[in-house]
Amino acid sequence: MKETLAKLLVQIEARREALLGEYTEYDLHQLRVAVRRLRGLLRFEAHPDAWQLRREWGFLASQTNPARDWDTLAARIEELPEDQQPVGLLSTVERHRETIWKQVLAALRNPQWEQTARRMHSYLGSYTEEQHPPVGQKAAIREASLRVSQAWEYVCRHDEPRAWHKLRITIKDLRYSLDSLSQTEVDEPIELCKRLQDLLGTWHDSVIHRQLLDLVDNDLASAEKAAKEVLAELHTDLFAEGMKSLKETRHVMAARQQLLGRARVGG
Repeated sequence: MKETLAKLLVQIEARREALLGEYTEYDLHQLRVAVRRLRGLLRFEAHPDAWQLRREWGFLASQTNPARDWDTLAARIEELPEDQQPVGLLSTVERHRETIWKQVLAALRNPQWEQTARRMHSYLGSYTEEQHPPVGQKAAIREASLRVSQAWEYVCRHDEPRAWHKLRITIKDLRYSLDSLSQTEVDEPIELCKRLQDLLGTWHDSVIHRQLLDLVDNDLASAEKAAKEVLAELHTDLFAEGMKSLKETRHVMAARQQLLGRARVGG
């Protein structure tokens, strides 16, 4: 466990340094993945410092969310055929995107990143299996699986964005908890979690991207009719994609909930 945590910390520090030198979508993605995996492993540490570190890394990573959202929206618009990219649309998106990049880079320069990294180094420096007994893996997986079931039951009673978002987060937590174990007996639940993550990620992007499109629309002059028409079409397409993803999520959850309920080490 110590060796894997140390490798992830090195990756986080390297990606942060790379981003501070030059922002790239790839480095941001890799930074976010490394933090998610680190937090997934810390879930299995019983030491109280592990839970504090897990919260700190989660807060720091959340500051990169806006950049990821604008990056993915810009990528979607860039993929449109040239005749559907009116003058003014992409440039307006890029202006918002560059503003967000500056904010994220400012957040990455925050001393809290280095402070948390130092605490993580200190945690690893004094690490022994005796001092850091792992949380019972079977119990931890069962708890994560239970949270998924509870979130799904809430969705069934309250079909609203807040409920779907909670389900998405609990599935993500379960997936990274299972993934951190690297055990073949949980391969099937991991693949199911990945599938549900993709579906709910598409829905989440549809919600966030429509909100961002509203900001872009407000910035466009009324004379930029072609750009506004494309925005309206994108808005409609995103809504349809989101609803389709939720429909398929319902189907997958209804059919495979028993498998998620059995997701545990050695289950």
